[in-house]
Amino acid sequence: MTDKLLTPDEVRERVRLSETTLYRLRRRNRFPAPIVIGLRKHAWRESDIEAWLASREQAA
Repeated sequence: MTDKLLTPDEVRERVRLSETTLYRLRRRNRFPAPIVIGLRKHAWRESDIEAWLASREQAA
């Protein structure tokens, strides 16, 4: 089974955080890193985002 790749817009919609906040979290290694899918294009694995969301729910 292949993992669906989420665009930055799809990720922001799912996690309900701004682009700035996501990149700040990523710099601090507190958010999954995207994968490069082309020149100036990146995406996140859906499973990485779902795992991150689940970890935030457990911490709350």
